[in-house]
Amino acid sequence: MPAPFKIAWRVSDRIWEDDAKFDALLNLLQRHGNVVDEMALFIAEPSNYVYDPLDRVAKLLEIFKQRAELLRARGITVGINFWPTFGSGAAYEKSPLRPPMPFPPVVGVDGSVEDSIACPISPEFLAYTREKYTLAAKAAPDFIWVDDDTRFTHLNGVPYPCFCQRCVAGFEGGRFSSREVLVAALNAPENRELRRKWSAYGADRLARYCAEARAAVDSVDPSIDTPFMTVGPTHTTYSGDFIEKCMAVLRSRRGRPGHGFYWDDRPEGMLYKAMEVGRQTVRYPAHTVDVLYEEESYPCAYLDKAVQTRINEVWLALAAGCNGVAFNHLPFPASTGDPRMFDAYRREIDEFHRMRPAWERYVDFVKDLPWQGFRPADNIFLMAGMDCTEGGWFRENNPDYAVDKPQQVGQMGLPLTADADAACGTLLAGKIIETLSDEELKKIFSKGVLMDVEALKVLTARGLAKWAGVKAGDYRMFARERCTHHPFNGPFAGYERFGIFDPAYDLLPLDDGVEALAISVDAYDVEYKPCMTIYENELGGRVAVCGYSPWRFLGHPYKLWQFKSLAQWMESPLSIKWPAPTSVSRLAPFIRGDGKRAAVLLINASLDSSQPCELLLRGSMTRAVILNPNGSCTDLPVKADREGLCVPVPSIQPWRPMVILAE
Repeated sequence: MPAPFKIAWRVSDRIWEDDAKFDALLNLLQRHGNVVDEMALFIAEPSNYVYDPLDRVAKLLEIFKQRAELLRARGITVGINFWPTFGSGAAYEKSPLRPPMPFPPVVGVDGSVEDSIACPISPEFLAYTREKYTLAAKAAPDFIWVDDDTRFTHLNGVPYPCFCQRCVAGFEGGRFSSREVLVAALNAPENRELRRKWSAYGADRLARYCAEARAAVDSVDPSIDTPFMTVGPTHTTYSGDFIEKCMAVLRSRRGRPGHGFYWDDRPEGMLYKAMEVGRQTVRYPAHTVDVLYEEESYPCAYLDKAVQTRINEVWLALAAGCNGVAFNHLPFPASTGDPRMFDAYRREIDEFHRMRPAWERYVDFVKDLPWQGFRPADNIFLMAGMDCTEGGWFRENNPDYAVDKPQQVGQMGLPLTADADAACGTLLAGKIIETLSDEELKKIFSKGVLMDVEALKVLTARGLAKWAGVKAGDYRMFARERCTHHPFNGPFAGYERFGIFDPAYDLLPLDDGVEALAISVDAYDVEYKPCMTIYENELGGRVAVCGYSPWRFLGHPYKLWQFKSLAQWMESPLSIKWPAPTSVSRLAPFIRGDGKRAAVLLINASLDSSQPCELLLRGSMTRAVILNPNGSCTDLPVKADREGLCVPVPSIQPWRPMVILAE
């Protein structure tokens, strides 16, 4: 994280092209001197259409030059954000006023054609892109964004493009005579390697498009940045390593990880988005120094997201590897008929001004600190590795392969990370491990592992169940989990949990070293075999297998005790100790640290104020402070622990953050 903290704003052209609205916005953002470092001015086709006539673009660029001169005089970096890149095929966005698309369209896997989305490698579209980015570069922006619809999926058009004649002929030296022949081969279960090549070919085509944009800019001024906005694996892995390839050819010094969350109706979505953002930031190249979190609440209804939510998002973004934020929630044109509409945003501007010193201090403190914790397993070629025996290959959103399925444990005191290299353990859910190599699995099982039965079944089928110490046996519905008299359960022996919808699997030991943390009990109180076990394997890995409702209905005091025990056993960088076994709360911790220094973000993921607790930090730290909004720090009365530092944590308000720095 080499760059200092930064606040950027994305601004609609319907705002900045109008003098009165632009002046009102500028007055708002300059209400304080520290809430805007950078502005990305949209040049957006009004109906999210791929073809924006270049004469209209040229007129907007003339206005851009005026705005850029004024903004730079105020010390603000300014650039252009074209939207869209490939366009949208959504019926509700199609306008009869759109001119005909002068490019060859994409073709879906089923042969359907979408005349609102261009094939990204067609010569006609590449020529248009070259001219468009050349025009933009001549307006002398500091940067020109390539936005996140530079992808093949979720464009609201045809399914899984592009299978046009050109794209089919360009794959594997043209050895497939038609779309039909190629699709049949991709759907054949035995052709996993072919599917991986198709995914990589998708990334190559996206990079080919990006290379055209970069070449156009280079022809005018190579110093102009071409940043890239990305999406993560819960959105799509259809094009495999597209982030790496596109950011390489663009030479992006800025990146903007995004996708998801949006509104306050599901606040835990911010925690899921933070992890999805992290799964992107860990892939960014070294030359990308500004990583700006995409904060949005589309379609930007003012009261649909609280100011505090946006503040929480910034904290989570910084913990996930960003050094700043790109705010993208300013009102759309329909809301700005009167420039006084911007007055509604004064409160949040005041709050961002108040918070900035703390954000700056955090970014400076965590420089070069790895993101530690437990990593939910993922794979950038996830779709390519999925089993397609039933239903064919082209169904990416198969819940058996959901990357974020195990994430709720992150609200039960286990710190989560997206960084495989810094992880103390891995969360293995569902069939994701089908897509991982034996070498990757060996590395995973040499550390801590928390896994479910579906993952265990795959492991067993591959002849590797010995690493988990158990195999799956019979199962029963409408059962309960009952704690055993094991030290990891503390005072909760005999306590039970009801997962209602999930089966309880018997876990059959393969080694005498397997220990049971819980057994299953049926509706008539008949006890069965272990349904949760721990085992230290021959690789030195410490593995917990959960045979009953592993990722939901976890909000029981005994589960928090159990997770604390597992965290300490697996040498987690932090664990949470509660004042009494039943005085617990729902905290989501994130940690960046190296054993000598640590920055911990705690989010109270509940509508109740949290119970005071103690944070146990592994390492040689001797001092800890609370980071206050004004950047100052409040010392905490720490004490030495057997493996590190014990830090008292006061109560945290509902859905509020607390940041603790230790060194």
